[in-house]
Amino acid sequence: MQEVLKKFGRYFLLDQIAQGGMAEIFRVRQISSEGLGRILIIKRIGSSYGTNSEFVSMFRSETKVMMNFNHPNIVQLQDYGEEQGQPFIAMEYVEGRSLRQLRDRFYEKTGRMPPDLVAYLVGQAAAGLHYAHVFKDRMSGQPLNIVHRDVSPQNILVSYDGNVKIIDFGIAKASINSEQTRAGVIKGKIGYLSPEQINPSVGPLDGRSDLFSLGTVLWELLTGRKLFTADNEIAVLRMIEKCNTTIRPPSEINPSVPRELEAIVMQALAKNRDQRFANCLELQKKLQKFLVQFSPDFNPADIGGEIKSLFANEIVEDRKNLQRLSERAQNLLSLETLTGVRPKAGESPEEGTSLDRGSTGSRNFENTQVDVRSSVKVDVPVEAPVRTQSKPQTRSSSSTGRPTASSSSSHPSTNSRPWGPPKAVQQKSSSPSFGLVAMISLVGLGLWALYGDQKKNSNPNTAQEGRRIAAEQMIVRLQISPVGGLANIKVNGKSVDTNGGASLIPTEGPLMVKVPFSDSISVSVEANGFKPIEFNGGVDSKKLIQGIEGKELNLSLNLEPEVYGLLRYRSGIANASLRVEIGGQNWVYKSSLSGGTEIIKLPPGTYRLEFFSSSLNMSQIVPEVTIPAGGSIDQDVILRK
Repeated sequence: MQEVLKKFGRYFLLDQIAQGGMAEIFRVRQISSEGLGRILIIKRIGSSYGTNSEFVSMFRSETKVMMNFNHPNIVQLQDYGEEQGQPFIAMEYVEGRSLRQLRDRFYEKTGRMPPDLVAYLVGQAAAGLHYAHVFKDRMSGQPLNIVHRDVSPQNILVSYDGNVKIIDFGIAKASINSEQTRAGVIKGKIGYLSPEQINPSVGPLDGRSDLFSLGTVLWELLTGRKLFTADNEIAVLRMIEKCNTTIRPPSEINPSVPRELEAIVMQALAKNRDQRFANCLELQKKLQKFLVQFSPDFNPADIGGEIKSLFANEIVEDRKNLQRLSERAQNLLSLETLTGVRPKAGESPEEGTSLDRGSTGSRNFENTQVDVRSSVKVDVPVEAPVRTQSKPQTRSSSSTGRPTASSSSSHPSTNSRPWGPPKAVQQKSSSPSFGLVAMISLVGLGLWALYGDQKKNSNPNTAQEGRRIAAEQMIVRLQISPVGGLANIKVNGKSVDTNGGASLIPTEGPLMVKVPFSDSISVSVEANGFKPIEFNGGVDSKKLIQGIEGKELNLSLNLEPEVYGLLRYRSGIANASLRVEIGGQNWVYKSSLSGGTEIIKLPPGTYRLEFFSSSLNMSQIVPEVTIPAGGSIDQDVILRK
């Protein structure tokens, strides 16, 4: 853990406990009128990724998913907002360890985890997941169809009191999310994916995907080792794809695993999701029944004491450190209150002073001596404002042209605000405002549109015919990934190309296809080097979107290579893409390229890769890369103008 000691809006950052991908996680204390309040966890977007619209969208989706959760087995969201251009969420602080750390310590000390303890912990996690899976919108009552997609031992915490908490809904899939998974991009930790996460042709993900991942965790806790391990990631994916033959019963590794518990594990790990438990609640009930039969004297109240004994030294040291950080933070706030001086964020440090004004880095205050009676000015370190994309600001000016007091301030505000546009700045004026003139003009245009052009539509038969035609046709908006290449596409048996040949998949926006309205839809896509797609489904007219030319149906299809290898790449540039030639055609894979490693499936072969960002006018060309069948290639991405 890295010491921080800085103010962040209405919170005081104590130390940074994790940093992964584009997010930073801190232990913090709330700032109240009486000083420091309760300890929380803040997760925020790193300052260098604040302009990554895709990641910000995903971060906000996590907030939407979690903000109404209220379950003892899911970490509770306490606050959210934006501070200095960095969106953040504040969550309850769980003093404890992850299941991965718990597993490692048990096997280090005793060589095994007790089966009754394992059944209880996983059962509690299953209860939390089921709550998320069936969660409904508080206003409409509609199910949100949430799928966590990243269930793993690292994302299940156990407090020192024995409480189980699921964390990190950062890549959760829900019906309220606008974010769509790009073709070939796998979300989640490789070793804990479900077969349907790898093969999207199975159909939309549901809670049974998380159930499989939780079964993987259950297997791991009983054996002390990961279920899917191999020399490389492509081999791990192959093991998951063939999990009906690659999964060994846990008793082969740990003979002490009861057969009743083993049967539960194997059913949770069935490749065919229809053969698993119907949902996580059913899994939780099976584990509870096993627990009662196998260990009738098991008492959850005993778990806390057992865990505390395993981590006794760490608990003492961490609490001492937390107390020390809290005391130093409180002293800094007290000094600010006594002197009445607030820091000026972003101000350069003054050379030779004992406390650097406006510092944005961590500093050691233990050896600093300040005599408050001599009126020494003391500044509490504050997070410096993060550069974000500039927004137009309304400024009031005096007759001299200088900004008035209302257009500037002596120090930046540190109050957090929710996401959304800034409040409008009101101005008084003696002359008619531009907004009033614009409103009058718009009203006039609206009246003209309603009454001034009646001659064109004076024939009621013509208007009625237009409405009838619109009602009898349907617009299918096909979003096929990857894009840019040629494919033979048929909708309801009719070729999209008027000549019956191949059609170009547009790189921007969906492929729009007009078809007669029907209560069913069938789409077939054939492209060189990819598995053919055959999609058949029903059409619910109530869920169609009303467009200008008629009802619209949105449909997303992902092309999967027939045989593939993996291309892994990483970059800090957001909203870029990858262009690769496959079978004589240029295919474009949309990508965030925003700091996290991404994996794309490509047919085996030698390629010329072109990473590019049209908005930044930057690119990188890799002249020759050979991707072997069943192998993987790592590629660093450095875009230049």
